[in-house]
Amino acid sequence: MRSGPRDKRDGRATLYIDEGSDQAGNAAAKQPPALVIIDIANPRDVEEAAATIDNVQLHNIDDLRKITEENLKRRRSEIGKVVAIINQELNLLEEQYKKARANELIAELYQSAEELRVRELEKARKRMQSADDLRNYQQI
Repeated sequence: MRSGPRDKRDGRATLYIDEGSDQAGNAAAKQPPALVIIDIANPRDVEEAAATIDNVQLHNIDDLRKITEENLKRRRSEIGKVVAIINQELNLLEEQYKKARANELIAELYQSAEELRVRELEKARKRMQSADDLRNYQQI
């Protein structure tokens, strides 16, 4: 199989197929990688007969459309799973946010309680000092 010269009118190449070649001799040897031909031209540039050659995979624009449609269908069928995963992760994120916010509030409460304890302790010390001063004065 070989590609011929480009047609000067529309730039398309001609694909020649040598149907008389001996493909059986190649089967005994190590199989070469498949030749993939993708014909996206409209009208077709590559003859459909090229697909009958061993180790040649011919795809045209219609094949690509089918693949695209199948992929889109498969992706759409997964939307429910994706939504479920997103909702689950969103719920986890909301729980983490609530815990973080609760931890902040609890820390603020502890801080306020500590500040109140320090103020009340100072007041109590001042009262005790005043009471001691009063007792010492009365004893004189």
